[in-house]
Amino acid sequence: MDHRPYFSILIPVFNQTGKMDECIRSVKNQTFTDFEVIFVDDGSTDGSGDMLSAFAKDDDRFRVFTHEKNSSLLAARYTGMQNATGEKIVFLDSDDYLSENALERIHDAFAGQGADIVRFGFVREPSGKEYPPYKTDDPLSAVVEGIIPPAIWKNAYSKEVVKGVLERTNSFYCNMGEDSYLGSILLSNVGSFTAIDDILYHYIDGGMSNSNASLSKEKLHKVLTDVRRSGNGIIEYMSRYCPERKNDAVIMSRRMIRFVLYQYVLGAADDDTARAFIDEFDNEEDADIYRFGNDVLLPARQLIKEGREVHFDFKMEKMIEG
Repeated sequence: MDHRPYFSILIPVFNQTGKMDECIRSVKNQTFTDFEVIFVDDGSTDGSGDMLSAFAKDDDRFRVFTHEKNSSLLAARYTGMQNATGEKIVFLDSDDYLSENALERIHDAFAGQGADIVRFGFVREPSGKEYPPYKTDDPLSAVVEGIIPPAIWKNAYSKEVVKGVLERTNSFYCNMGEDSYLGSILLSNVGSFTAIDDILYHYIDGGMSNSNASLSKEKLHKVLTDVRRSGNGIIEYMSRYCPERKNDAVIMSRRMIRFVLYQYVLGAADDDTARAFIDEFDNEEDADIYRFGNDVLLPARQLIKEGREVHFDFKMEKMIEG
């Protein structure tokens, strides 16, 4: 590609045949057209590779990179970052989509402010609830404190920020906690921020994916392996490159584990299973997680069973009724 596009849109894909029409349509209909799309087929087994090749054949702005075997969402994002040629990087999940003026508004914000990242709002579909960017001069601290979620698709990044991450880190297998890992490291490489209130990203909410009877201790262990790996990666990175943030990284890593237990306890098929999940943390190292499960999550589960509404405050790490 001789021309260096303004934007690189990075889209990891795994077994999404027939499920990306809205995602692709939203990209092709952008009012700002100077972009490339980098698909990373992460070892799909359902013919997604052929689907992506067809997209690329119809539009020379689309490129496809393939992992021979499934390597995880984090690895797919690394492949996308490594092959991006655009001046600015946008992350888009394959089941989500962009507002048609998203790139135009992000471009104008970069041009007007000269910032390292542009933060923007998103809408949760199908509920339609909108989330403008939280007002802060320190997004990383807001993520650490649990005030805002760590999702990397809520921001657009300069190529220099992404380059700094690639120079200092390596990919690893991770499908849970990858946003916390990559998001916190990206934010730690940013010098200047700007935010626009525009709602530009459409997040498709499938509900609590773990709310079913198939949850098991084996699945919990698998998820925890990823989450602990991500948390340790954050701690190692901050210890080396941002030592003033090391304690923040420890706090974040523990909160990630609490979030997993929150999903499993509230999604458990019955109370005995919920308690069994909590008992997996009945050890000295995880005593804080064990207390959190018994003192916060089990009472919240009971309130939900009674038909009462509760919300989880990630900053205070407590359930709020109503």
